[in-house]
Amino acid sequence: MNFAGGADFKSVPLLLKTPQPLQLAKDIQITPETTKKLLTYVNPVFANALDANGLVNFDCQELAIPLKGANKNDVKVIGTISISKLNLQASDLLGQILSAAGGSLRGQQITIHPTRLALQDGFLRYDNMQMDVGNNPVNFAGTIGLDKSLDMKVSLPYTTAGTTLKVGDQMDDRRITIRLRGTTDDPQLDVGKLIEDQLKDRLEGELRKRLEDLFK
Repeated sequence: MNFAGGADFKSVPLLLKTPQPLQLAKDIQITPETTKKLLTYVNPVFANALDANGLVNFDCQELAIPLKGANKNDVKVIGTISISKLNLQASDLLGQILSAAGGSLRGQQITIHPTRLALQDGFLRYDNMQMDVGNNPVNFAGTIGLDKSLDMKVSLPYTTAGTTLKVGDQMDDRRITIRLRGTTDDPQLDVGKLIEDQLKDRLEGELRKRLEDLFK
């Protein structure tokens, strides 16, 4: 790990800031401690995960850490994270995702592609974190709160046509996307919302087709 920073001790709140972009972590080994205290706020698949191991890389563009007269919502982190050679012996959420098609975590190596993320005002945000589970892509987007709240969607490696996507395939517009509910301690796939969204999309498609036929 590398770190260089400075602080203006006359400022309120007192923040330790990095003066320039730097590679904060290079091939850092994941431990149970980093999984519980850090990675659960990066992606909900790490919630209650057992025996997680892998290598983390993090390039930091901006970093501000509260030292005095500040709270956790004053933390600011903007950078790019990636994880390689990741193994999870157990992950409740990832187990739910894979079991939808009869899959299993057993023996699967996971790769998290480089993902730009921003932690500001108590919320971590990113637009697309691709996680390759074996040869299947799973994509996450949304926000995770330091208060453990979730406002996220996950795109499964399956389509409404019943096909399974592989890494490198063109992302099918019929890909199944599900909202996540719960907290970082207990994330759940909102299957009820999936059914509602699918019915809505189907009705919108039928209405669009009828309008197109009407104005031909």
